[in-house]
Amino acid sequence: MTLENVKKAYNKNTKAILVVHIYGLPAEVDKIKKFADDKGLILIEDTAEAHGQLINNNLCGTFGAISTLSFYANKHITTGEGGALLINDKKYIEKAMKMKNLDFDPKKRFQHDNLYWNYRLGGLQAALGISQIDNLKKTISKKIKQAEIYNDIFDSSEYIQTPQKKSFGSVNHYWVYGIILKKHSRDDLQAFLIKKGIQTRRFFWPLHLQNALPQEFKKNTYQLPVSEHLGKNGLYLPMGSHLKRKDQDYIGSMINEFFSSSS
Repeated sequence: MTLENVKKAYNKNTKAILVVHIYGLPAEVDKIKKFADDKGLILIEDTAEAHGQLINNNLCGTFGAISTLSFYANKHITTGEGGALLINDKKYIEKAMKMKNLDFDPKKRFQHDNLYWNYRLGGLQAALGISQIDNLKKTISKKIKQAEIYNDIFDSSEYIQTPQKKSFGSVNHYWVYGIILKKHSRDDLQAFLIKKGIQTRRFFWPLHLQNALPQEFKKNTYQLPVSEHLGKNGLYLPMGSHLKRKDQDYIGSMINEFFSSSS
């Protein structure tokens, strides 16, 4: 996500900017923040996929008036489910504290003015997350090393587009390792790999193609070919501490076998 993208989307009705760091790479958030400040806009920063990532020596998640973190099972720091908000404005903190806790008010505890939910992490989940903070750099280093092995296997492939290695000077932290197929069917490859004992996951399906999208938004005909291409052809490969070099070599050999048999 670049400042240029933001400027193209900006109009006089814009009240806030949502910046999304994606796949372990940062957005151009430092420049976007300056633009937001100049225009008097609220900056919201989605840091779910960029734990510990830096841009110009500043941590992602420290730019927004509100920033989000995810602690889902596949994140660098996990509590199984849940996440956190990073907030530097008192009025947003007070609102968030009520929204996460059923709208309880100390002065009238069981009188609720809003239909809020229970979004608190349990103590055991929080302890699990805290225990991983000191190992964050080590976790990122391991992910980068695993990605480099995949890069060695696939960088010269005519059938695969590998992940972007840098963004705005920052090295990819490889929250996931996603490949995009150039010629073959992603679904056929996934089916082939599962028969070989290799689990994979498809990329996110584009929002504008979701069945849950309200009809009022479906009245417009969106032309988003890049999102559709990624949704149809993207696949995440296994990563994690359980994976050894021999496992990655096996995954690479099976993918290359698929391409050879399908050509």
